[in-house]
Amino acid sequence: MAIIIEKFDSRESTVGIDSPSVDLQFMVLGTELDAEVRALVQATIPAIYAGLVFQNYHIAHQGGVWEVSVRYGKREPKEPGQSSFSFDTGGRHDAHHAKPANDQQLRPTR
Repeated sequence: MAIIIEKFDSRESTVGIDSPSVDLQFMVLGTELDAEVRALVQATIPAIYAGLVFQNYHIAHQGGVWEVSVRYGKREPKEPGQSSFSFDTGGRHDAHHAKPANDQQLRPTR
């Protein structure tokens, strides 16, 4: 079974307005399969760290140990004309019906 451990020299940071970043360093032990390493890294690392968003990660096999470096940085604004949309069409739908404020039935007018 593979395990992931944060290294003691992790969390190297660059502070600044234009390009702040943090690099987290990990070791993965107990597997020779890169697919297992990727799955473990993706299940373990946070999407946001210290107010910075996940950018990318790099893995390298070092003779029985996998070295993993995860980069967090500033979210870059979209260029004009670039858009990204996400819709969730699954799940359940609860119908809500409004009642009149005085709890009386509305009656058609004649």
